[in-house]
Amino acid sequence: MQVAAAGVTAAIMRNKEAQKTAPGTLTAYLSGKAIPLKEMGDGVFSEGIMGGGLAIIPENETLYAPADAEVTVMMPDSRHACGLRLNNGMELLLHIGIDTVDMKGDGFKYLVQEGQTVSAGTPLIKFDRAKIKAAGHPDVTVCVITEEGNAQNIQLHTGIQVKAKETKVADWT
Repeated sequence: MQVAAAGVTAAIMRNKEAQKTAPGTLTAYLSGKAIPLKEMGDGVFSEGIMGGGLAIIPENETLYAPADAEVTVMMPDSRHACGLRLNNGMELLLHIGIDTVDMKGDGFKYLVQEGQTVSAGTPLIKFDRAKIKAAGHPDVTVCVITEEGNAQNIQLHTGIQVKAKETKVADWT
């Protein structure tokens, strides 16, 4: 019996290790134009201070999970951003607009809870582009890779029109 249990344990460990190092992708979290962070010109995200990533100039008003993940960070007072952790240890920050924390949550609604496991394409945040623009803020939305985890050779796909939940915007080995 112990030999069989040890074999099952070894198989589970191999499967977990394979998941950690498996190639992966991020799909578009919004529809719109994917741009490099440098084109944002905001001084924080555009300089890569928080990590590499990309931005999307949105055409829709629902932010979707770009991969299967756990919701790890939420900002209940402003509801303009959330953090995700993928199975490979990669951590993402999804941030709607520039300086939208100033809006104190007006125009933003969380659709998930901290600690929730989500699948790629799960709606995360509903936001009002008109309110963001009326408050004087750009609605460009970033996806920053704050921790690479076990991902290697991360390739970002920018300079293209993307469709939420469909277009690949990043991949890795």
